[in-house]
Parts: sequence; structure tokens; C-alpha cells
Amino acid sequence: MLSVVLSRSVLAAESGYTARTKAMYNAVCAVCHGKDGLGMTIGNNRFPVIAGLPRWYLENQLILYKHDGRGAHPQDKEGLMMHAMVRTLRTDKEIREMAAYIGNKLKEKKPYQPTVEGDIKNGKKIYENPATCIRCHGNDFKGKDVEVPGQGYFKAPPLTSLDDWYMLSQLKKFMEKHRGEPAQTVKGRKLKLSQQDINSPSFGPAQMQAMTMVAFPVEADREQAMRDVVAYIYRTSRQKTPVDKKQP
Repeated sequence: MLSVVLSRSVLAAESGYTARTKAMYNAVCAVCHGKDGLGMTIGNNRFPVIAGLPRWYLENQLILYKHDGRGAHPQDKEGLMMHAMVRTLRTDKEIREMAAYIGNKLKEKKPYQPTVEGDIKNGKKIYENPATCIRCHGNDFKGKDVEVPGQGYFKAPPLTSLDDWYMLSQLKKFMEKHRGEPAQTVKGRKLKLSQQDINSPSFGPAQMQAMTMVAFPVEADREQAMRDVVAYIYRTSRQKTPVDKKQP
């Protein structure tokens, strides 16, 4: 019995999560995201890949869901579902442990499955505008979490593991202010006040929402422009992976 307790303590100390975290993931999160974190389709509902996302980003998103910074807009159906599910994580400690489990254990990459069509050349032009996507996500699409002297602080997740349909849906939500704008609740207002703090989970979404207002309003067809960018990101970030070469 003592050896079991010790092994669990070692697991928690080394990885940042416990056996209970894994059990909770399999019982709750895996229902929609799958045990491997590669997402699922259930009826008309599609649930995104979470495998491959960094621990800091996962923790921030769970905190935002928990504290009315994401998933509280009445027109964000998927966000509302997650907003409810995150209530199973009762404390910020449990949130940190869940982010550690997903970030450390779920690394598999989903096979190449493009679903969004777009003009790759136009997508590249929009993405590489110094004031838009490349500024935070980088020319390798791997994101940044670094302060650049004279330029500011850049904190953005990698895009290399995300489904194209999910990236498109999130761009639309940022554009429509269904994401990035905390709810008008006590907890939401606290996040709103901290949007300029680089250490706040609400910093990145506020920056992303501002970026969409720079990148897409100048385009004649905003939705098609978003499709172009997503098609460029998805195809270019995956083009060197072995699974891509198997595609016709």
C-alpha cells in the first residue's frame, strides 16, 4: 500500500498531474475529445483536437472557461458546452493538473484531413502581413511565448495540430466577438480588466480579437479571406509530414 502511495506521489511531482487527473480526463474530457485527444464527431457536433497544445495554453483556456472569459456568449454553442463541462474541475489546482496531463501525455498528431478550401496565395499574403498572424504565430506556425525587445510580448499557441474547420470557426468567433470578450459577470469583468496584463489568461484572446479586426475587414469577402488563411496554414504546416505524402 505504501509503495502505491509513493508511486502516485512521484507521478504527481514529476508530471504535474495525478492518477485521478487521468481518470477524470477519461471519464469527462474523452467523451468529446477522445482518449487520444484527437477530437471526435458526435452527431452534428464536432469537437476539436487538443493533443499537441502546450500546457500553458491549455491552462489559460480552462481558466477562461471557468471564470466566464470564454464560452459564455449565447451564440457560442460549442463554447457553452465547454463552459459547463469545465465545472467538473473544482479548483485552479485541478485545472493546472488537467492542463499538465493533456500537455504532457497527449502528443499524437491527427492525420492530414483538409476540409477548408481557399486561395493559398491570398492566405499566405494575409498571414505574412507583419501586423497579423505571423507576428504572434511565427513563420513556422509554432506560436510564441516570448518578449521581444522593442516589439512587445508575444503569447500565442502553435497552429500545427489544429483542424482547419476548427481554426475557421474560431476566427469567425473572434471576428463576431463571440470569443475574446469576457462575459458581463463579476468574474468576467475581472478578466476584462486584466486584458493588458501579459500574465493574464485574457491577454492572448484580446490580442487575437484585435488582430482579426486588422486582418479581415479590409478584404472584400471576409469569410473567404478567413478560409484562404486557414487553408494556407493547414496545408503549409502539414506539407512536410509523412502522412501528407500519402494523399493523392
